[in-house]
Amino acid sequence: MHPVAPFTSMPIDAKLDALAELVRPILAERTHLAGIVWSSGQWRTQPPPDAQAHTPAGIGLQRALPVERVRQSVILNRRLILPDQTARMAQLCEAEPRWLNWALNRLGITGGISALLTQQQQPPRAAQSRLWLP
Repeated sequence: MHPVAPFTSMPIDAKLDALAELVRPILAERTHLAGIVWSSGQWRTQPPPDAQAHTPAGIGLQRALPVERVRQSVILNRRLILPDQTARMAQLCEAEPRWLNWALNRLGITGGISALLTQQQQPPRAAQSRLWLP
């Protein structure tokens, strides 16, 4: 999404409502989908405070990450037919700052999220990690 689109500056509860309205017909037409998760990480010099929103359509979370980043995640479900699964996805997103570096280390990315978000002097070794992003 382009950084100057009005959506990018909306608070997390407004994003939850906007995305819920957008995906309602998609979920109605595709009965094999239990829900949709949208997640975005953005650079911010002053990360906003953590925030959370709940509606019957889903859950919205905003959490600060290392290296001046903020992650926003919206978990939309099919009218709460799977409340346990929706709650589990919310737990994973909410706890991301606590488990992300551990998971990256297990994948061979030393330095955690900072290694992914800062420029390196030498060319990265893309073959060693499935998560390397240029």
